[in-house]
Amino acid sequence: MRHCLNCGVEVEKDDNFCPECGHWTTKGYSFLKNKNSEKITNGKIVRVQDRISYLFALMFFCMLMAIVMTIYRGQDILKPFVYIKRQVMNYQYGYNTTVLKTDNQYFNIDIPDLESAKEKISEDFSEQHWQCKNAFEASNIENNLQEQFDITSVNFCDVSLYESEKISDVIVKMYSLFPDMKGYLTNITITNSIDKTEYVAYFQPIYQFVNSTNSLNDYNRVNKTQILLNSYYFANDDILGKPLKENWYIKDATWESLIAHEFGHYI
Repeated sequence: MRHCLNCGVEVEKDDNFCPECGHWTTKGYSFLKNKNSEKITNGKIVRVQDRISYLFALMFFCMLMAIVMTIYRGQDILKPFVYIKRQVMNYQYGYNTTVLKTDNQYFNIDIPDLESAKEKISEDFSEQHWQCKNAFEASNIENNLQEQFDITSVNFCDVSLYESEKISDVIVKMYSLFPDMKGYLTNITITNSIDKTEYVAYFQPIYQFVNSTNSLNDYNRVNKTQILLNSYYFANDDILGKPLKENWYIKDATWESLIAHEFGHYI
């Protein structure tokens, strides 16, 4: 009968290590110290290293597949993450919001002419547009308004199709009444206001968009002239279903007619 020299537990005669404390046995000591056993022990180490190599190869293959899927499927593969982002934002605000970021600013960018300025304004939202919940349905309305009235960028994003059509009707009516205002408005965009009831719609004559702090000797500056639509109202059908307070607004006023009021400031 054999016992471990370290803890005294009974061990089998072929055990190299004690099953209780892990200390090597007399046989194990002689086995490991025997030079003829080096090939066997090294062989086990090589197999472990090979396993790690296979693991890294598998990780590389998975990363490569993820990149290929992203390129092939485009931004669709990221839609679940946008959905989670939207739910988190809605929880933080307490109502439906828009995923559009409307306060981006850019610096140290060469803007040589007016067309380049317009392209940068359009690009700012076109890169975000895929995140919008109603992007496909509203895109035709947005594109028609942009082309018909020379508005650089129109973005209803998370506004329902029905409400987008009502807003569009107001815009068409205003441009039909005042056709000379065509070509100066850069944006009509839904946004998240700091205070949900801060405004329904808001005319912003100047928003410093590109190179606002750069030297005019080196860079041209780009400002936006825009009408902003508060997501608290226009992305929430239950809010839009409530009538306006008549003591604040004229009779028969609607949420959409308040956009016409902002066009009055623009005119």
